Amino acid sequence: MQYANYINKKTIEHTKYLLEQSRKAVFKYYTQVLDRHPDEDGLLDVDVSFDGTWHTRGHSSLFGAGAVIDANTGLILDYETAGKVCQLCNYNKARHDRKEMTDTEYARWKECHAPTCQVNYTGTSGGMEAAEAVACWNRSLSHEMRYINFIGDGDSSAYSAVISSNNGEGPYGKERIVEKMECINHVAKRLGNGLRNLRKETQTVKTKSGKSVKRSLLGGQKKLTDKVITRLQFYFRRSITRKVNTSEEEMRNDIMSSFEHCSSSDANPKHHLCPKSSESWCFYQKALALGKEPQSHSEMKVSFTLLPDQLQLVRKV
Repeated sequence: MQYANYINKKTIEHTKYLLEQSRKAVFKYYTQVLDRHPDEDGLLDVDVSFDGTWHTRGHSSLFGAGAVIDANTGLILDYETAGKVCQLCNYNKARHDRKEMTDTEYARWKECHAPTCQVNYTGTSGGMEAAEAVACWNRSLSHEMRYINFIGDGDSSAYSAVISSNNGEGPYGKERIVEKMECINHVAKRLGNGLRNLRKETQTVKTKSGKSVKRSLLGGQKKLTDKVITRLQFYFRRSITRKVNTSEEEMRNDIMSSFEHCSSSDANPKHHLCPKSSESWCFYQKALALGKEPQSHSEMKVSFTLLPDQLQLVRKV
């Protein structure tokens, strides 16, 4: 037992040291590379993401952990754990119940054990991530940082908990509100989920034999297959990354160019949004720029064919 305690103590000390070094590295990166400096109070505004994990899957985990990660360096700035059970508490409670400890001994032990007890959370397992985020944000000032830009998914409960903490004042007061920034991967994931849910919608049709059956009008060969949806997600992420410093219209056109490109055919080529140059990724526009005849659309690696009204449903996603 004494060796386990020693290892645990050294692990905590080393973790603290690593976090301190990470914060120093982030300070250096922001000031020297990003030219972003601390304010007159010595506080540095940083862009972070936050993610939580659980000991077991589902909503019954007894332990969870969450980490604040600097968005520009990938270094961990802080972390928090949440525990709903303490094995030492269970052990000594059982001893007390068996009369192996007197009431006085048990009460004295609980008082001494309180500072190191692993139980620091009593809510639902699903709420652990939000509680962990609030704890990290409320500690950030002690590290001379403000986690001012929160990168997370669209329905992040952690972000909602952070901005509503401290009686609605947030971690830094109403004058310095934590801003939410969408993570490209989360947005792309929602796009994929939206397209797959759309594909699940069915309509009753009659077969050649006259039998009525329910079929997905958007699923099947040369339609919204998993391969097509995955590629559309990839093109979506690439467009946002490529056009991050451009106008909203330019980014939107770049996103839609992949959709129109992949749904084109020889009878209906739709490459008006694709780049028009000899270096274009679009085979059609590239051929035109070089004065050549474009190859057939049947040779495209990723393509799908839908009716006009079906294409409009996909555009809305």
